[in-house]
Amino acid sequence: ETFLELHPNESDSVFALGLIALEEGRLDQAREWFQKAIEVSTTENNTVISAKANSRLGDVYEEQHEFTLALKQYDIAISLSVSP
Repeated sequence: ETFLELHPNESDSVFALGLIALEEGRLDQAREWFQKAIEVSTTENNTVISAKANSRLGDVYEEQHEFTLALKQYDIAISLSVSP
């Protein structure tokens, strides 16, 4: 997290922190990190990280039994993945 204090706009790093939190079962923190990764990657115009973060955010929502929200995130991830 110290790296992010110096470089808050590193979508890869923010996404990685979301993956760690998800793996450790810290779903609320994972959700926050993936939302931040989406925000930063959108600013960077990094559709790869944005698609991955949306998909993983969908995983978080699925784990939390928020199936409608999960499907929304998966749809966004798919639309970003097939964009030219």
